[in-house]
Amino acid sequence: FWKEIEGEGWRGGVEYGLMSTTTDRDIAIQYSGTKVKRGTVFEISVGRVDVGASISFLSQYAGEEEYLLPPFACLEVEGKPRLEQTSEGQVILFPLRLNVNHKIITVEMLLQRRKQLHMSMLKNLREELQLYLEAELEDFDSGARRVSSSWGKLCASRAKSDFDGLCKDHETLDADVLNDDSMYKDLITEAIEYKKWALMKFNHFTGNEPDHQPEEFDQQSEPPSGSFHHRILVLPLVDLGRAGVLSELVTGVMGFPWAAMEQGEAQADLSGWTPETQALTAAQELKVMEALAGNANLRSVKFKGDHSIVLPKGCGSEELDLGMQQAEGYVLALSLLVGACSSLRSLNLRLGYADWAVVVRGLRHCTGLTRLNDWGGFGEFVGKGQESVDLSSTWREIKDKELVQALLLYAGQTCRQLSISNSTIGADGCTVLAPALGCLTTLAELDLSNNGVGDEGAVALSGALGGLSGLQRLDLSNNGLGAEGCQTLSATLGRLTALAQLDLSNNDVGDAGAVALSGALGGLSGLQRL
Repeated sequence: FWKEIEGEGWRGGVEYGLMSTTTDRDIAIQYSGTKVKRGTVFEISVGRVDVGASISFLSQYAGEEEYLLPPFACLEVEGKPRLEQTSEGQVILFPLRLNVNHKIITVEMLLQRRKQLHMSMLKNLREELQLYLEAELEDFDSGARRVSSSWGKLCASRAKSDFDGLCKDHETLDADVLNDDSMYKDLITEAIEYKKWALMKFNHFTGNEPDHQPEEFDQQSEPPSGSFHHRILVLPLVDLGRAGVLSELVTGVMGFPWAAMEQGEAQADLSGWTPETQALTAAQELKVMEALAGNANLRSVKFKGDHSIVLPKGCGSEELDLGMQQAEGYVLALSLLVGACSSLRSLNLRLGYADWAVVVRGLRHCTGLTRLNDWGGFGEFVGKGQESVDLSSTWREIKDKELVQALLLYAGQTCRQLSISNSTIGADGCTVLAPALGCLTTLAELDLSNNGVGDEGAVALSGALGGLSGLQRLDLSNNGLGAEGCQTLSATLGRLTALAQLDLSNNDVGDAGAVALSGALGGLSGLQRL
């Protein structure tokens, strides 16, 4: 204290605690220790700012003229000490200069410090949210937003209002709450999450097409009650952080266990889900399949009636044996599960004809499937490796002709021989069949004989046949084709450059039809049998 601090050029120190002083010299000498040995007195020079607080009015010794100085006062030794002889004895006086630390805070202020920092952080997050929304609204019409700017402003206002509600809640908290490390961490996380959820609300609200007519959109100041935009507008921000809530809102698929899938639960309980009543779109079905496939922990699925399916390797399973499952009441859910298992190579199940039209919607996503065994209506009917398919009897037995279309679309990548003969498919059947025929890109032989296609059916088939560039054999015999039908087919037949055999026997071709066919077939150099 008395020696100069090396490298700093001054003597003295800092008093960490409260320091009691007096303006009465005699009182100071009295307490200096002269009764025991030579006393020591600090002779402190202060300015008006550093004088400290007089507490004589609080002291039982009011005459001592006591002044109290705050902690962290700096005492700097000035000049040399001097020895004085007093009536009490010898005293050494050290001349000091004092500087009070005016930035020292009180205990109350210290306890409030975390709360002040926290509220400053909330204010900063609020300003960041405000700046983002203002920038988006300024460039709203030129961006990829799907709603009007007035709706965008409405959602931005609601998002800010929701965040302001959080700020008010945090403002009312006692400082002691924020001085708890665990609680402080949770509150910081909550604030950051709220800002994220506010942005999510705005972006999802403005990035989705309105689910109502444009004229209604222009006339209403806010989204209609019950619409997607209204539901997300009134949704509390905290709900956006709950598993499954946003997925249900965005997809519009209600009742599906979104939360369980997002949280990676081992079982998907679909027993209470009724997708058949929701008229799901292809996009919605795809979202459900993605949710199932995205859960790496999924090992079983529960359907209505306590029917369950075990998935040893989750949706990555290559084999799935559903045995005697009848799928009553949950065929669509079953179809979506099959679609989620896109790695399937072998599938064994039992279905009726009507159910097949639904399940095929999922099968289309199983691009590696080579064995499909149905113990219901089809037996071992069709798989991705099936080259020859005969649907002649099947067409006659199935009432839902679109099912045949679905099955052909499924098998189309490998099918080389297709026969639907003696089935009286007629013009309506050709209309159903045509879209599927166009996808059979590997087809080499097609037998549609004895089906009563007629001229109207020929019109439906002509477009599809034109895309079968590898077709080598085509049998359209005994189909009631007239001149008009032959004229329609002639333009298509001329493009089948690989055609080697064409059977048009037992049709009423007529002179006009023959002329049209001769012009088209003349360019088929590989045609061997007509």
